[in-house]
Amino acid sequence: MLDTEPHPAIQAWREVEPRRAQPRLVEAIQHRRRSQVYRLRWPGDGGSIIAKRCRRPMTIVEQTTYRAVLPFADVRAPAYYGYLDDATSDPADPFAWLFIEDLGPHRYAPGDAAQRSRLARWLGEVQAAFLAPDARRGHTLPVRDAAYYQRYLRRAIDELPALAAERSFSGSLPVLVKAVVLMLQSLQEQWDKVVATFAGVPMTLVHGDCLPKNIHVVPGPAGEVVPIDWGNAGWGLPGSDLGQSTLLLGRTLIGEASYEEYANALQPVWPECDAALVRRLATLGRLLWSIKVIAMSVPGFRYDSAAKVEQILSIYSSVLLTSLQDVHWAEFEGQG
Repeated sequence: MLDTEPHPAIQAWREVEPRRAQPRLVEAIQHRRRSQVYRLRWPGDGGSIIAKRCRRPMTIVEQTTYRAVLPFADVRAPAYYGYLDDATSDPADPFAWLFIEDLGPHRYAPGDAAQRSRLARWLGEVQAAFLAPDARRGHTLPVRDAAYYQRYLRRAIDELPALAAERSFSGSLPVLVKAVVLMLQSLQEQWDKVVATFAGVPMTLVHGDCLPKNIHVVPGPAGEVVPIDWGNAGWGLPGSDLGQSTLLLGRTLIGEASYEEYANALQPVWPECDAALVRRLATLGRLLWSIKVIAMSVPGFRYDSAAKVEQILSIYSSVLLTSLQDVHWAEFEGQG
């Protein structure tokens, strides 16, 4: 705990809420180059809020989701308290502050069947609310369609071999890079089925990075399961978030989400939806997520140690491999 009087998070909060009593303590939760997260506390039992400083484009997406999109779905979600551009950041790489409700420290446990069921119900209720195009109209969020992920696929296929040559990797790392590129190329050959899937199902609100670390269990008798960190949100593939929600990276635990529970929530507005379809969409969603994180990691790989590159790429390639093994492309014929 530190005296927060000069802290940038406190200064930003004062601009957002100048008439409200000010917090006195700040606790660092996460401090990375691209994002910092703090818990601001009031004295005694005055409560706390979360202050996030992230790159402006992601912060705007997250602000829009909390302020205008999630309230439309009428579900338990973090309360939104304010947004502020960070005037101290580089204009060429602007950052912004976001202030939201503190849901506490308890994270989602994908090994808990009851929690898996609650998450599937929460996601189903939210995504059912946005299946109709009219529900999405007026809410400006990025489109996470097949073309969006294809750009990441092409980047990874092009940049990974160039990186390996540039860094002159040795040992087992060149073999790993080659294996990843071959898997991505095999996916590229099946991309018409990915395009057909997106064309055959309605789009809805997606989280985009719905890992257990980004899901809270709210204290209380109901034990509500609520995703946070919506900076990757957009209009995308229903069911895709379920595919990410059972990943514990580093252990690559891939389990079965509650597909039936999710399907039950969507069937009133999408009668064709059943557990088998949701499972296919979840598997594809996990596969697309792995493409994106591999491609996004390449710039950092230029500066990371070879050991770190191998560690990260091994984790992501394991998800990619398992997802490719779980995808049965014949099932996607005539999807939707």
